[in-house]
Amino acid sequence: MPVFLLPDFITDLQEHNAAHFARRVLQKTILPDGNFRPDSDDHRYHGIDDAWIRYVSRRRTAYRVIFLRRGENVYLFRAGEHSVEDHLSAPSADVFKAAVSVIDCSNEIAALATASGSERAVAP
Repeated sequence: MPVFLLPDFITDLQEHNAAHFARRVLQKTILPDGNFRPDSDDHRYHGIDDAWIRYVSRRRTAYRVIFLRRGENVYLFRAGEHSVEDHLSAPSADVFKAAVSVIDCSNEIAALATASGSERAVAP
C-alpha cells in the first residue's frame, strides 16, 4: 500500500520534543521500500471516515499515529502522544493535494528511520 504524508503529520514529526519520536513513528508505519507496514493492532478511529489508529508505543510514552485509508493509499494524518486522538476533525479535501508520496522519497525516509542516535539533532 502506497503511503503519503499529510502536512499535519510532517509538522507533528518536526515539532515533537522526544529525540527518537520521528524514527519510532516511521519504523512502525513505513517499510524500507516505502510501502505501509501492516500491524494487526490497528483499529478504527471513530469520528473520521476511513481513519485508523496505530500504536507506536505503549505505557509511559503512548505514541499514536492516526492514518486514513483511501482505496489502496494510506495517508499518515497525525502523530503524537495518546492525546493526539482527542478532538480531531477530518482533514479538508485540499490537504490531500499537498500530500507527499513516500515512494518518491523512500531512500531518504528509510535512512531517517534507521539513523543511529548519534546522527540525530538534539532537541532543545
